[in-house]
Amino acid sequence: MVQRLHEIGYFNYTLTPSCRVGVFFVWKGSRTKLRLITDARCSNQKFLEAPGVSLMTSEGMGRIELEIEENLAGDGKVLDGVAIHLGLSDVKDCFHRLRVPFWLSKFFCWAAVPAKVVGLAGAELEGKVLKPLDAVYPCPGSLCQGFSWSLYFAQRANEEICRRCSILGRSIISNDRGRPIVLRLGGSGEVANYYVYVDNLGVLHQDLSLVEKAMSELQEAFNSRGLLLHTTDISEGATLALGCIVEGEKFRSRISPVRLWKIYKAISGLLHRGRCSGQVLEILVGHLTFVGLMWRSSLSILHTVYKFIHRHYNEVAKIWSSVAEELRCFQGVLFLLVQDWSRQWNTLVSSSDASLTGYGVCHAEWDRKQVADTGRVLERSRFKRSSGHSARESALHAAGFSFQEGKWEKVVGSIDSLRAAGWELQQDVPEVPSAGLRRELWQPKMWGTWKFHENILVLEARTVLLSLKRIALTTFGHDLRQLLLCDNMSVVLSFERCRSKNFKLLRIIREFSAFCMARNIHVAIRWVPSEFNIADEPSRLHESEKSSLLVDLLDDFWPGSKSVSSPLTHVTEESAAAF
Repeated sequence: MVQRLHEIGYFNYTLTPSCRVGVFFVWKGSRTKLRLITDARCSNQKFLEAPGVSLMTSEGMGRIELEIEENLAGDGKVLDGVAIHLGLSDVKDCFHRLRVPFWLSKFFCWAAVPAKVVGLAGAELEGKVLKPLDAVYPCPGSLCQGFSWSLYFAQRANEEICRRCSILGRSIISNDRGRPIVLRLGGSGEVANYYVYVDNLGVLHQDLSLVEKAMSELQEAFNSRGLLLHTTDISEGATLALGCIVEGEKFRSRISPVRLWKIYKAISGLLHRGRCSGQVLEILVGHLTFVGLMWRSSLSILHTVYKFIHRHYNEVAKIWSSVAEELRCFQGVLFLLVQDWSRQWNTLVSSSDASLTGYGVCHAEWDRKQVADTGRVLERSRFKRSSGHSARESALHAAGFSFQEGKWEKVVGSIDSLRAAGWELQQDVPEVPSAGLRRELWQPKMWGTWKFHENILVLEARTVLLSLKRIALTTFGHDLRQLLLCDNMSVVLSFERCRSKNFKLLRIIREFSAFCMARNIHVAIRWVPSEFNIADEPSRLHESEKSSLLVDLLDDFWPGSKSVSSPLTHVTEESAAAF
């Protein structure tokens, strides 16, 4: 094997290896070829943890939007004859074509071989003339699949090549943590939407000629650098991309039927057997998570499965009834994981807040563009993993401790805890525009007092659910994109991720998710400071403590914005009692 790889120029050679590795093989997807994987666990320990990368997965495919100009929105035939074109290609043997410097390749040396085996007898290597039986160490001259930094280098290299193309250079690359792909119908401009998933490239646009031109540029750009692209495929019908089906004619995304049926049968088989180890269940949950990202609401189903995995990871045990119930429930919604691109943003924005005594929900009318620009930002994009941690550090950080001045100390404050746990705040995340939080734009719609005492997180979550139900249970509350505002970051992130360790909170998220799936509503929930949340006032009607709102000091405004006829100052204890 060494001789065969030597003949194609795969190896460099050295007499002084920095580290040694092993190799093994796995089947490629077609099961007709083998993939060479480097066992670089020892080498990886000599490097810092690689920075994270944001990739396009089924979640990004599910967030695609078809934006229709307002003057065309009322036309029932506006989508007739319109199709979205998807261009796909991938880099052939991407990792093996990305060359690395000699000093780096010495960290991945294979077992030594005699110099004569690779034709180096009599050659000079590192100042020494080699004899036939002198040991030389082959080391890959390209990125190794198994090196912790390989994915980062490959992703960044391919992204940079795409940015240098004239068409794609004007676009923003799409991924799960960034803004969604937005296809504008009736708009102008030649900005194509594209994504890079390591060696897989995709371009979307309604203009076929633009997609063809972009793919032609990519072909030339990559091939000229020795990164050969496979044949480009451009289609408008059902196309398989990143494990998802993209239907450009029907304006929707869904999971591949082959993948869905495999998961469906796997769940059935596991439940029929009735026993498994946590490790086996973990593999299945990994597949469920991938398909669930198409519609994140489905991930709220999973809860007890994680406890089973942790408790019985290395032993076979009877599947708990609660685990079986969650798996059956997920199996039941598998074929509902379809995302409609043509849902438009609702111009009605809802803000909610809760105190220990009461709750309040307020509504405002925003311009559709302002709603869309605000709702397309993910709150979790505020946080980015900054560095790696050992198991000990991760456990202590999870408990709210920070290593300061040579010892572990308890950290007070959620932001400090995040930083201590290796997360950093991104400063360039667009905030909810203060012009839309002005008092005169908002009107109270629901307020009241709680009948039971609960944790404030649970109360805030209940109010968010009320905020959604007031819209979803109306005649127009379906097939739309809805923006909700809340001033509790923990609740916002839990609803956005559709997960929570707090089971009381998770039950509310499940009910919230059920409304979203039943009414085909995509919800974007954004955080606003408590001082700017107008719903704070109606939530404190029965408290002696006055609201600390600062909305009256806001001086930003949107030209042409209209104030409501019933301002918040009309909310009194008498009207609350009547409600």
